[in-house]
Amino acid sequence: MPAAPYFSRVWLSPYSTGGVAVQWRLNPSCGLSGTSFSFNVYRGVTGGDWEQINESPVVDDTIFVDENLPVHLLNNINDGWYMVAVISGSTEYESEQVPITGQLSAHEWRLIRESMRAHTKLTETYCGIAGWLFRKKTYGTRCTACYDSDLGGTTNSACATCYGTGWVGGYHDALDFTMIPTARGTGRVIRTPSQAAVRDDNIQFLCQAVPQVHSEDVWMNDVTGDHYLVKDIQTAKAFRGVPMAYTCVLEPLSAGDIADKLMPSGYTAPDWTGDVDNSDAATITIPVDDDFEMAYEDWVPIGESDYADFTAVTTVFEVFDSYRSMNNGTAALLTVTDTPTADGSVWTATTSRHIELSVVQGDISDLGVGEHYYKVTFTLGGTDEIIEHGDLIIEAS
Repeated sequence: MPAAPYFSRVWLSPYSTGGVAVQWRLNPSCGLSGTSFSFNVYRGVTGGDWEQINESPVVDDTIFVDENLPVHLLNNINDGWYMVAVISGSTEYESEQVPITGQLSAHEWRLIRESMRAHTKLTETYCGIAGWLFRKKTYGTRCTACYDSDLGGTTNSACATCYGTGWVGGYHDALDFTMIPTARGTGRVIRTPSQAAVRDDNIQFLCQAVPQVHSEDVWMNDVTGDHYLVKDIQTAKAFRGVPMAYTCVLEPLSAGDIADKLMPSGYTAPDWTGDVDNSDAATITIPVDDDFEMAYEDWVPIGESDYADFTAVTTVFEVFDSYRSMNNGTAALLTVTDTPTADGSVWTATTSRHIELSVVQGDISDLGVGEHYYKVTFTLGGTDEIIEHGDLIIEAS
């Protein structure tokens, strides 16, 4: 494989599960072009041969996690090296060879890994918001529809070919990525030198360091489907130059922004319709010895120009032990449909335009005192809509 500066950077990070995260950036001036690129990842030991560790080429991505380190490297992490090769026809073009630990000792490497493991558990288990990260492309085929080589930039920020990035496709495939909100904008209208009057709706988040986020990446909230532009990235925690966590500011995208149309493969964003304003998750508090009722009227399903009878709508009320459980597909602690539970909780269509939920004391008592998470879903013609969701707090009397 001929050596050439085809990569602008290759860097390694400890992964929270115990492996090594290999990340790279292809040099946009390397002379290769195409709408899709394939890569192989190689691992070697000091004085030994190189081994390809990906079973199939990594297509159009910038990260590969090696979670199957051999015993020798687990015990002698300083002996490990990685390199990445971009595939062009029958030829592979290598990156530089990068040592696993760099200037770190094996002990320091493991300390960083354990710190990242703890941060990941905190993020994904307790206080994080699940979402998707769309990483902006920095190489590939230039967009002929809007990229001006003389100006060195795009002429159409709403280009459907490149999403305003100048590279065909605009963004790499979405990755699961959880964020912890740490501060919210004031919501007030403020003045800036370049934009005059704007509304301060930005949110500051803390996030893990793998995969690395970059300015102008896009993050999407998994529950609401809202999109945000990543700004002002700062290293929140690092050890001897190795980032472990970042803070970044997320700027809400408007519905008219082309990047607001980015969606993970197979994902359908919820459409917040109906009488209840569910742009934010709701909170319901119920004493353990009380019944609980909820009602909806004049809900119109997506794609229906005329009102549909609630008798044709499948309605489900579910309670989970946490938002994370709901999002991970864990079985609900309580499910109420139009068929009564053992204690009698049931949805009832009182008219063709009105439906009521009654959850009786017995079912509430069975959930136990504490904080839970609920979701109301309406289904018509095979299309599901999350009508409401949020915290369900059951208090002792």
